[in-house]
Amino acid sequence: MVKKKPDPHIDNASSPEDHTDTEMDDDHGRASSLQQQCQPPVSPRTAERNALLARLAELGTHIDLAACSAPPVDHSTQPDSNTVAREAKATDHDRQSRASDSDPESSEPSSSSSSRSYVRKRKHKRKYKRPKRRHHRSDGDSDGDSDARPHRYTKKGQDPPKKLSSDKTEFATWHFYIKNKFEDDEPLFPSDKYKIRYALTQTESPLWDNLRSWLEDKQSQNAVVSWTSFIHEIESFLDVPYLVVQSRTQVETIRQSFTEDVSELFARMSVLWLQANMSLPDKLRTFRQALRPALQRAVALVDDSSLEDERQLLDAVRTAQHNLEVYENHQSSSGRFDRSQRWRQRGSSRRGFSASRPFGAHNRSGARYQTPQTPLSVNSLPTIQPRNPVAGKRPPGWSGDWFEPELNPEPITSDEQRRYLQRANRCFRCRGTGHLSTDAVCPLSSRNSAPRSVNAVAAPSADKGPDIDPSSTSVPQAEN
Repeated sequence: MVKKKPDPHIDNASSPEDHTDTEMDDDHGRASSLQQQCQPPVSPRTAERNALLARLAELGTHIDLAACSAPPVDHSTQPDSNTVAREAKATDHDRQSRASDSDPESSEPSSSSSSRSYVRKRKHKRKYKRPKRRHHRSDGDSDGDSDARPHRYTKKGQDPPKKLSSDKTEFATWHFYIKNKFEDDEPLFPSDKYKIRYALTQTESPLWDNLRSWLEDKQSQNAVVSWTSFIHEIESFLDVPYLVVQSRTQVETIRQSFTEDVSELFARMSVLWLQANMSLPDKLRTFRQALRPALQRAVALVDDSSLEDERQLLDAVRTAQHNLEVYENHQSSSGRFDRSQRWRQRGSSRRGFSASRPFGAHNRSGARYQTPQTPLSVNSLPTIQPRNPVAGKRPPGWSGDWFEPELNPEPITSDEQRRYLQRANRCFRCRGTGHLSTDAVCPLSSRNSAPRSVNAVAAPSADKGPDIDPSSTSVPQAEN
């Protein structure tokens, strides 16, 4: 409510009408203030003009409102209340910014001022690079679709080295690579449909033509094709069942040659095992019977039930083969030394004959020369060593158990003891290791019991004349 100031030229005494006019003015002031409160906020320029007019009215100056009124306002272009509020807020913000630039301490907003609102400065966002989306493996059942495959996936498996056409001997190798591919890249093959599609890409004519026609027949019949039926169709087209029988027959009859290494034999049999689809007991059995007899006896003590695969038996056979080679090399070197010594002794024993006249030569008259009848001395007779060296010492490089020969072993009384010696590769005669009772290297062999001699002549007795041993080589008499 705006109160009018009393005019100093008018008397202070007032009439009742004046009091009535004052009350009416107060009522009009209250009504106008209420109307102003209900109206939307006005712009700052309009507020300043209204304040100026009110001030002039208080001073009693009568000014024509029509002369100083604003031009007519087009309500169609007049801003609404929200626009006016935003302009007022922007004006307050500009004033506050200018005040903060002039006085930094007064930059804080005042709690008493309700018309001004504190605008918080916006922090600068840190720019960061969005991480790449990575694929997470899933089983495909999370979304309810069992055939779901990842969109981005790096292949890890290896394709077959050669496409399958019509050679049934290549089926086992091809099938091996295909199964490994399915295991390594499992997310790419969630169902049999994708497996069959991939397998078709690894085939070529005429197998590919046959499989395509077979699949078209199944689709025309609305039949579901499984991976097992697909493999059966390939086996029937290539006649793989007959290959299994043929490979099994061949692996049962294969034998190790004398110059063939154990590793070469194992490589040959591995291909046949894969084609015949043989189990582990059959692999061990066929590998044992394909070895040479000496190697079979060497690995007779190896228990098949303790082996996890056929390669463990291969390692045992390799060790036995190494021991046999070391033993044979040792025996051959000893035999060469004995043979050279024996020939030297034989050469010295023949010095008793005429070196200038060969034995049995004729003179000019046609008569043969007579060989002297004087017997040779017993001490000058050579003694022949056994034909084969005795296996009494462990050869250098031997791996495994070694049993020395026994001079007086106990006789074998049971078949169980005989089987034990056979499995341990020991001799039945001397119980030694590395040879048999029929071998000449046995110390108790009959071949080594009595050493032979060349031209052995009995020593002359004191009472009788010299007697010639009838078992010795007779000396021919000269013809008359």
